Amino acid sequence: MRRNLVSLTLALVLVFAITQVAAAGFGHGAGGRGIGADGWINMADELDLTAEQSAKIQEMHKQHFEKSNKLQDQLRATRQQLRIQSFNPKADQSKVQAQIKQTGEYRDQLLKEAADFRTELRGVLTDEQLAKWSEIRCGGPCRHPDGPLSNSPGGKGGAWR
Repeated sequence: MRRNLVSLTLALVLVFAITQVAAAGFGHGAGGRGIGADGWINMADELDLTAEQSAKIQEMHKQHFEKSNKLQDQLRATRQQLRIQSFNPKADQSKVQAQIKQTGEYRDQLLKEAADFRTELRGVLTDEQLAKWSEIRCGGPCRHPDGPLSNSPGGKGGAWR
């Protein structure tokens, strides 16, 4: 019996490992969507950014990631606390409701941060660069009124979220 359990466990580990390797081969690995061996796009070259634009956008990204990563960490921690409390028969419902409210606030802050970033980025790119961005991100002219910086699924550049 123990031998069968060990064999089954090894088989499951092997299947999981093969699945991970296969997924990584299709660009769905640790790099995320659109960032695989042949899925990465140098947007500075594609959009013909000036040195000033490139430096500005890089700094904007750094600031955006700093803010959003902090919010995502807070959101993740609050959600984990909620999951833990969901298995506590004596959970304090007022604390649970406060945590639920807090997760909504973190989510709203993240959405606002993303919208602010997109608005600021639109101010750096020219109309021609935005049109080129649309072709890259959406796989052609963008159907969405907010253009390529909306939450639309994308072409070879992936979705902007």
